[in-house]
Amino acid sequence: HARERMGKTTATNAVVELGSALLGLGNLGRYAAGVGAQLLSLKFSREDETEADLVGIELAARAGYDPAAAVRLWEKMMAANKGAPPQWLSTHPANETRIRDIEANLPKVAGLYERAAKPEQRFPVAPPLKARAPQPSGD
Repeated sequence: HARERMGKTTATNAVVELGSALLGLGNLGRYAAGVGAQLLSLKFSREDETEADLVGIELAARAGYDPAAAVRLWEKMMAANKGAPPQWLSTHPANETRIRDIEANLPKVAGLYERAAKPEQRFPVAPPLKARAPQPSGD
């Protein structure tokens, strides 16, 4: 997503600069517009991440792996990432949003998964995460 993000960020910054100049906003106005542009670029980044998630479940389905496993992955990520920043301040969608989007798109890839050759070696479903005991420091 890096090239796509750079293009979107460059375009957004150009619009902010042009708008600031045309509207005569001055330094404070340009700063406020820049903050808005940063929040907008976070939205673009979240959209890129969502697109990557959807491409990932399609690739998994075509390869014969259960795309619904992505839901279990993000449930585990959510459990491990308590206290994450609000979605609007993040470059990534909230775990709840990712789960909802993946679940909404699973029917679109169900046929791909059903028709795909399944890998010969299957791995057991990983157990739920457990709280890790602190490791002793080697001091």
